Amino acid sequence: EGEAGGEGEGEVRRYDSKMTAERELKGEYPTRAMDGVMDGGCPIDPKESDEESMGVTPQGGGTTAVACIACMGRLHLASVGDSRAVLAVPSMPAARLTTDHTPSLPSEHDRIVEAGGFISRGRVHGILAVSRALGDLELQPYVSPVPQVSVVQLPTKAPSSLILASDGVWACIEDDEAAEIVLAQPNPQAAADALIAEVAQRGGRDNASVIVAAFGSQPRAE
Repeated sequence: EGEAGGEGEGEVRRYDSKMTAERELKGEYPTRAMDGVMDGGCPIDPKESDEESMGVTPQGGGTTAVACIACMGRLHLASVGDSRAVLAVPSMPAARLTTDHTPSLPSEHDRIVEAGGFISRGRVHGILAVSRALGDLELQPYVSPVPQVSVVQLPTKAPSSLILASDGVWACIEDDEAAEIVLAQPNPQAAADALIAEVAQRGGRDNASVIVAAFGSQPRAE
């Protein structure tokens, strides 16, 4: 989810699209992408990239992000900021797979202070409400581009649905509510549409982005 009107999000999309295309042409994708997630690298952070050679110039701002690669029954996840991954499994509580990176999180608070930064009004340097993001170069290293990386085993005896969404969704809908909405839909597209519709119905004012992926045999909702 882009900050400052979404400009950072668009910059990341343009850069990531170029990187993905080049990797495909070189035969390096998706294997190298998997390596990047597992290594905890951040190949689309402008500070660590050669923007000029990619034809992309940073315009300021930043974005939160959550990404997942599904491989051999496992979810390989990487996230920065408060975009979130939640796993929905029938007859089970929703499982939050990522951490919301905010200055109020003790580990993030300590990291920022140890780096010489400060927190005011619950924001990094009184400016940003998230403690990790892609971009926001003027606030690095206090706002870190380094993603949280994890690997989760998918259920083997039950279907499941993965929800990747920005905080515009989670500000309006709790994890368990989102799981219930998704599992009631006949397919991932309908599930994503239903979540966005629910955000709008509840008066959500922030931009909201959702991806839903289904794993295993999914029963059709009546």
